[in-house]
Amino acid sequence: GIGSALTGTNLGHQMYSVGMGTLLFGTSQPIGTPSHKAFNLVNNGTSSIKINSLRMIGADFSQTNACVGILPPQGQCKITVTFTPTLMGPRWGQINIADNDPGAPHMVRVMGTGKLAGERSVTITKEEPTHHDFEDEKD
Repeated sequence: GIGSALTGTNLGHQMYSVGMGTLLFGTSQPIGTPSHKAFNLVNNGTSSIKINSLRMIGADFSQTNACVGILPPQGQCKITVTFTPTLMGPRWGQINIADNDPGAPHMVRVMGTGKLAGERSVTITKEEPTHHDFEDEKD
């Protein structure tokens, strides 16, 4: 089946599987400035997979790949995703992978955060509860 360096939910058929989570562009990226991340798509199965197309959905993302065609057993191909934010805040997209698996298309989600140029980058690793202390004001 199909696999990748990303881990996550198994989204595929029993014979051909795509085990991927979300490809994250961790640090905020200035609007209009591209950032690139790459990962390998791997055929972990015992028979070849015919990959018909990879299509990116999401205005802030694009992709290039060497994956269309036959991917032999234990073969791999590289997918490079470019994130160029057009707006501030979280931006989402996905890659749809069409192949000869009955469960196709498979998808890989992508996420990045846009910021204004010159704005400090913030990387959120986990959500923390907020605590506020209020004092009574005396006249």
